[in-house]
Amino acid sequence: MRKSGGFPLPTNAAKTIPVSINDGVIDYLDRCLQEISREQNRPVTIYDMDGTLYQFDGKNNGYQGSSLQAQVQKNAMAFIMEREGCSDDEAQKIMSQGLQNPVGISQFLAERYAISRNEYFDIVWNIDPRVIVKNYETAAQSIKINRDYDSQEKTILLTSAPRVWAKNVLAFLGVTDCFEAIYTGDQFQTKEDVFKMLAGRYNPSQMLSVGDQEETDIIPARKYGISGFQVKNPQDLEDIMYIGGILAH
Repeated sequence: MRKSGGFPLPTNAAKTIPVSINDGVIDYLDRCLQEISREQNRPVTIYDMDGTLYQFDGKNNGYQGSSLQAQVQKNAMAFIMEREGCSDDEAQKIMSQGLQNPVGISQFLAERYAISRNEYFDIVWNIDPRVIVKNYETAAQSIKINRDYDSQEKTILLTSAPRVWAKNVLAFLGVTDCFEAIYTGDQFQTKEDVFKMLAGRYNPSQMLSVGDQEETDIIPARKYGISGFQVKNPQDLEDIMYIGGILAH
């Protein structure tokens, strides 16, 4: 049987494998399987974002006590006051209750107002990063160089931050196009869930997780056979480069 329209893989149009009018079904499916095999065995680097690509002005260069935390709390207060039509004091009481939620205030307010967590994040976390993130220049440049050096490498961003914040930051750093896939905190429960999924999709011996937190970026990755590289500050990313499919640093 012949089919001029082809038999595209179940993925996006950009990755659809073209077919000629002379291709048979078996030949085409064979090419699809070969392409899938090549994809599964590509070298993969998984990058954390906060603390890895940049730092904050908070305690130990982290989120706590940072300008970002202050802005998020300010936006959350405004969000509660708008929803409740209440005073600052009442909004503060509601926010304090939300901060006790084991998942986080986003879950608490999503349930309270019958909205999705994404709706909350899109309002509260839609923040301009340009005066908030720091020490990012070397990391951003290193990621661009690594992408240009090895076009076969698949680069993935895995962050617990909301998608809207990740989108804003990547655009500011100029590295949006450096990542083939982005997984954000509004899509998963724990990073380990994503490592498990990725380890089943790719070859763990060809994978590396890069992050600043051993507990969330390194240990759960190694559990599934993925190598880890812990950075002390974003400048450490200058040491990462693929050479012949083997990571050296």
